[in-house]
Amino acid sequence: MKHNAKRRQTSFLAPTAMLTGLVALLATGCATPQKYTNHRDFYAQGLYKESIADFEAEMVDRQKDAGQDENGENLPVPGSRDYALDDIEMGAGYRALVDLDSSNEAFERAEQGIREQQEAALAGAVAGQVAAVFANDNVLPYQVQEYDGIMVNAYKAVNLLQQGETDKARVEFKRVEERQRMAAERFKEQIAKAKEAEAKQKANPEAAMAEMDETSAEKKEEDGIGAKIRKLVAQKFNECMDVVKGSLTNPDPSHPETAAARDEYEASFSADTWGAQEAFTNPFATYMHGVFLFAFGEDKSDAEAAVHFFETACRVEPDPAKNPAAKALVLATDDANGKLKKGDKKKTVFVVFENGLGPMKEEFTIPLWIPIKLPNKATKVLETEIINSTIVLPKLVARSEAFPYLSVCDNGAELAKTVSVCNMDAVVASEYRERFQWILLRNLIQCAMKDVLQVVIVKALEDPQHPEANIFISGAVSALFGKTKHADTRIWASLPKNFQIAVVERPKSGYLQLMAPGAPEPIGTAKIPEGAPAIVFVHTPAAAVPATVSVVSAAAK
Repeated sequence: MKHNAKRRQTSFLAPTAMLTGLVALLATGCATPQKYTNHRDFYAQGLYKESIADFEAEMVDRQKDAGQDENGENLPVPGSRDYALDDIEMGAGYRALVDLDSSNEAFERAEQGIREQQEAALAGAVAGQVAAVFANDNVLPYQVQEYDGIMVNAYKAVNLLQQGETDKARVEFKRVEERQRMAAERFKEQIAKAKEAEAKQKANPEAAMAEMDETSAEKKEEDGIGAKIRKLVAQKFNECMDVVKGSLTNPDPSHPETAAARDEYEASFSADTWGAQEAFTNPFATYMHGVFLFAFGEDKSDAEAAVHFFETACRVEPDPAKNPAAKALVLATDDANGKLKKGDKKKTVFVVFENGLGPMKEEFTIPLWIPIKLPNKATKVLETEIINSTIVLPKLVARSEAFPYLSVCDNGAELAKTVSVCNMDAVVASEYRERFQWILLRNLIQCAMKDVLQVVIVKALEDPQHPEANIFISGAVSALFGKTKHADTRIWASLPKNFQIAVVERPKSGYLQLMAPGAPEPIGTAKIPEGAPAIVFVHTPAAAVPATVSVVSAAAK
């Protein structure tokens, strides 16, 4: 049998009238919603109120859904997996505004949404997953990461500490540790369930198509275009999935750009690029638990537990000269052993610097040349068509720190420099590496589905007697599918790039000046109360943004 090879280049023409019935099915995907881009850009400028304005506007409708009680008072707005990221970002925004009550309320809603999503995933619920494969992941709720949940509880704990609610803060710190303990196990279960669902979808793509447009009139027509598409997809999907995989792993040597882009992408989230970090752990959260137990602890068991958490935090950087957790560990060990004088403990001040901005995500495109064999209607000869396609993946992109460090000073004399205890870039990237095979699998399936559909629709609709119409149809279908190729670039955009720590004695003047390198004036000043350990929180997303400084003293408990 003769095999002819020809190449098809994607073109972008408007859909024809005969294809408009497919728009609801195939064009539901869109790029990352604008509200997240707006939030990211405003937050980076220190415009915290503006950064959460879009989320607050949506709260009006969410409040309507929540309803009122019998006295006409608004009921609390519940959390939802549909709004988990919105609530997370609102919690961070309110925290930056030092509106801690609103921050806690938002984080509590976020926690409800996280729990709802995790329970659904562990139960094997995949509602909406099919839609994402045919469109893109932006049609689904934001997929909460394990580090999201850990940081939500960590920030709630710190907020409560700043509000003097030490008992409630203790509960949140315990939840942090429970989240970290369960994260790896829960992640494995979620991935297993998701892969099982995708395997079923791959095994019966026709059923997946039927689920997508079950409300469509086309489905009810035996010979309608929807029925034809489902039948052709069922016949061709697995074949296309195999060739898509092959086109990525063993690309056409005449197109070296595929291998180059693939290798560039894989390097973009490597440990060499972002730093090594054990997946599903957060040294900041662990360190702060140790600080809490050291400064606010009630008995010897708390003092001993503080040692454990500082030891855990020291695993990231065991060199005492480079890791402020090491100094804290010495203090905590002496305290647990009864060797630390009460006067020395009361003078201890922890400086916590939330520095810069963590990673964002951008779309990264890998070009593919995919060979698919299809019969020519006119000649009945089996032809190999080379489809010029793409896989569009989310790529982590680093952002800047505000300052390399802060000098903690007393009347101009430097007491210490802050040093990173937690690289959030590495925390985020480590989890991304764990999820990568799943992310890639989903995008391979998306590419296969869309390209199969693109080809089979053209083949089903083309008319050998009217070649001029076929050219237009081909372009229309390409345009229709091209609109749905977007990566999910949603991410918790207000996380800092790193958390830096310094441990000093209370300054004799009673005031600490926080100096940025080369700056003539302090970026902030902190008055340190006497008589108990204290914590100074400093936050700024960029050098040009005024720092927020607050002080918590154990004397107030």
